[in-house]
Amino acid sequence: MPKRVFKDEARDAEQKTKKRADSIAVVEAVLGRIISKPSVWDAPDMDNIKSMVCQIGRDRERFPLPLDEEEDEESISSGGRFSLTSGVGKSLYGRENMDLLDVILQVTAASSENRMTKVDGKEIPHRLWKLNAVDGDGTVVTVRLDSTLNSQGSFLTPGSIVHVTSGFPVYLNYGDLYDMQCAIVLRAFRVIGRRPVPEACKGAPVRLSVKNISGGDDAGNDLGGDTTTGDDGADNVSNDSMGACDCNGHICSKHGISFSICIAKCVPVENLSLEKVARECVFVTKDLKDMAPNNLRFLCYYYYATSVYQFHGKGNRVDLPDCLVNVIRETFPDEN
Repeated sequence: MPKRVFKDEARDAEQKTKKRADSIAVVEAVLGRIISKPSVWDAPDMDNIKSMVCQIGRDRERFPLPLDEEEDEESISSGGRFSLTSGVGKSLYGRENMDLLDVILQVTAASSENRMTKVDGKEIPHRLWKLNAVDGDGTVVTVRLDSTLNSQGSFLTPGSIVHVTSGFPVYLNYGDLYDMQCAIVLRAFRVIGRRPVPEACKGAPVRLSVKNISGGDDAGNDLGGDTTTGDDGADNVSNDSMGACDCNGHICSKHGISFSICIAKCVPVENLSLEKVARECVFVTKDLKDMAPNNLRFLCYYYYATSVYQFHGKGNRVDLPDCLVNVIRETFPDEN
């Protein structure tokens, strides 16, 4: 005998169906907006949505992938749909020229901490993400994030498959020339999937040794002297005669970071998205179009201190190198 449906029950079921349809329409509209204009994702009014998306992405038991997106054990062990890029770790540790425009890695460990960095006499709070990843050979690579990506770091959880579309290598030794370390700083990425972290990658990571380049830069020693800061940033430099990008890494190799070419060439000022930097900097109180040159210079100082020189060891003061400061001053000169 068919179950009797009362009017109240029918009305409630109809309302639930309508509410569900309305909710789906809203979600589709929001996702459509993000897909058509990705920059919307970084807008402040998206913070709550990003938080919810992160919760969903982390809890695969409550929010499992659709059946056609799940990978079985065989596909996981054979590489599945996502083939990790081989040779990334080998090139990084071998200090070879690297093209980080199309690389796929898997995150094996992720954590973050809040840090204070002193730039231009200001204590700047920012978040520092610490990640490990493996390439197609199973080589462990240390990964850090460009400070403009801090809000997206929550997406990088153990098991995430990441497509890197922009990044740069960094070599550091914290003053010990016999203990060179390396990492990749991501400038653009997207998470394209997820799979269990291989058992061999759990626990303390085993890294390769960085190739020693004799006769190179004396990383960790500030060959250019300390940069002193003026009212708007590191504008009172000790070597105005140093041309932009002419130091070959001698001056910008400081705070334990080693460069073989000038930082202004490795991470060009003209390639910075100051709009993204402004979203992350807590001191920004006006629109980018309304900022004076000294404000724009400070955004550059903030970016390099928290992205490139984020590895600085003890203490929290970051004095930017003269060569970089000169380029920033030339790019954003005072109007008078």
